Amino acid sequence: MTMKPGAIFDCDGTLLDSIPAWRGMEGYLCGLCGGQVTEDDRVLLVTFTIKETARWFHETQGLGKSVRHALSLMDEYLLAEYARAELLPGAAEFLEACARAGITMSIASSSPASYLKAGLGAAGVSEYFSAIVSVDDLGTTKREPLVYNHALELMGTDKEATWGFEDSSYAMATLKRAGYKVVGVTGGGESASAELEGLGGLAPDVHIGNFAELEVSRLWH
Repeated sequence: MTMKPGAIFDCDGTLLDSIPAWRGMEGYLCGLCGGQVTEDDRVLLVTFTIKETARWFHETQGLGKSVRHALSLMDEYLLAEYARAELLPGAAEFLEACARAGITMSIASSSPASYLKAGLGAAGVSEYFSAIVSVDDLGTTKREPLVYNHALELMGTDKEATWGFEDSSYAMATLKRAGYKVVGVTGGGESASAELEGLGGLAPDVHIGNFAELEVSRLWH
């Protein structure tokens, strides 16, 4: 029996060039509350959901009157940024090639669905995805595989023929532990390679700098 192929994409920093929006948000929020974000803080923040981030800014930086108020300030800034988001190099061509090859595609992200829909719509690629899943929808994080498994269920594809695409090493490790084949999209560079080598047996099966380096036939034969 032929297996049904699928692709589960992270969005921020994998498909969309939206990481600068988050970096800009840090500066914007710190400007509002007089706070400061260190490099060690950023290592932690990259693993947080949007609600965890709002709580962190409220509790450690004094942002907003409450966590909900802090979240509303983040929403206002980020929705405007996502509405003008652009795709990373090679992403549009790779998505089109996947569609031509009959690959069912979905999004699994730590960002809220409202951000994802705004960004993918602005980039003109919403039509490619049969499902858009946020950890917010499931009350989880990418430290657990639930968001990927839910995307797989919605797509109806076979896990053995479904690839996960991520730019964060901790999320790649989650995918690998859950039994997915993984493409690491890290922008290349020595620091990225060293970080992936540190994952050992949880390193991605394929490592690329951007989608211009990847052919669909390399993943699905």
